[in-house]
Amino acid sequence: MEKTSHVMLVGEGARQFAIAQQLETVETIAAHPHQSARGKRRLASPRDPAGNHDTIALLVLHANGDIAGGCSTSGLGKKLPGRVGDSPIIGGGLYVDNEVGAAGATGLGENIMRYCGSFMVVEYMRQGMSPEEACRETVRRITRGERSGTALNINFVALDKYGRYGAAGSGKEFPFSVTTQTSSRVIRATASEKRG
Repeated sequence: MEKTSHVMLVGEGARQFAIAQQLETVETIAAHPHQSARGKRRLASPRDPAGNHDTIALLVLHANGDIAGGCSTSGLGKKLPGRVGDSPIIGGGLYVDNEVGAAGATGLGENIMRYCGSFMVVEYMRQGMSPEEACRETVRRITRGERSGTALNINFVALDKYGRYGAAGSGKEFPFSVTTQTSSRVIRATASEKRG
């Protein structure tokens, strides 16, 4: 985004751009599972988490009032080549608005990015909801939009300009960490919606 007007490059085009920018390239193992004998490997399922990993969203409030965020993922295991999850999608896996707050997501990326989930959380905070209320309402909104029986597997964490934080998810509970200058602890948010 600093070198072109584009927001995202993927696949071979991204690799060629990296080479042109003299960035180091490394061999990845992501393609190898798809090259198994006669394609016998099955795709990972949200109902069968074996081989799946989760996203890490980090939200930070600086002492000067600026908010920042980062999002990293191991990605869905055994995905189709070329699949792009929610982590790199602005408003999907992460959204930061320095006037309001920030939100990050983890879970099944397709269900998160279909609704611009993290953006939705921040917009609910803009309307006056607390971070926890905004996360809960986003889970409810996505639940209403998805077909019955769909495994949602979505979780959100949020932080506002006042240092308030909250989280909500579609499963039994969603653990998230909160660290301040004086403490660090893991909190378990209860489910907003159960389905699936």
